Amino acid sequence: MKSCNYFTFTIGKTVILFLCSGVLFSSCLKNKDSTGDGPKSQMAITNYVVNGASFNVLYDNTTITTAPLSFGNSISNGSGAYVPFSAGIHNFKLNSGTDLVADNSISLETGKNYSIFLYDTLKNNKVKSLMLTDDLVAVDTTVAKGRFLQFIPGADSLTLYLAKDTLLFAVRDTYIGNKSEPGSENTFFMILPPGSYQLQLQRNNTVIFQQASISMLRGKLYSFVCTGTINGTGVYKERVSVVQHN
Repeated sequence: MKSCNYFTFTIGKTVILFLCSGVLFSSCLKNKDSTGDGPKSQMAITNYVVNGASFNVLYDNTTITTAPLSFGNSISNGSGAYVPFSAGIHNFKLNSGTDLVADNSISLETGKNYSIFLYDTLKNNKVKSLMLTDDLVAVDTTVAKGRFLQFIPGADSLTLYLAKDTLLFAVRDTYIGNKSEPGSENTFFMILPPGSYQLQLQRNNTVIFQQASISMLRGKLYSFVCTGTINGTGVYKERVSVVQHN
């Protein structure tokens, strides 16, 4: 697995870090590919901004969302997590209503898979983002692998527990979305023997979310994505969504 490539864009005086990962729910693209001919990358964009903001996404000034992307939804082509985008350096914008909240260039390599997460809260016309390059090629077909992404604003003391028979995996501080220094390497770091797992999310030794049975399959790559708000309800209830990337 190669190290993660970081890049930034600037909104006013604020620098936004892009780093990446997978996708969960879907919001259709206008077309299966709105980016013209030529070499392609694959990308997924998910909105976890918790204050109700929805975003239209523009790529080279072409709006690629049929409707504003709301909380918990992702851009998808309807049959998978990633959609094709022209490789190279391109303009990337986000609009919230009539407000432009992101405007800069991103660089995509031919044949690479990317995911962009929008997270935290929309303050002062700024949106935070996390982008990783998802390597879906170099897969160990004997085990599953996973990583923990945390997008609950202000929740820095969370622990993800995965239990299988006598095995217990506890994950705390990797790819924390609301910290200024996310993990420095792009890797699905947890090696998970295939099978059925129990999942718990704990804050200060108190269980705030659990799922009795999750299947981890051989050769598959997963993200465990923590979303919502502290003591939130409804769509903003604290939870862990399991995203399969391949």
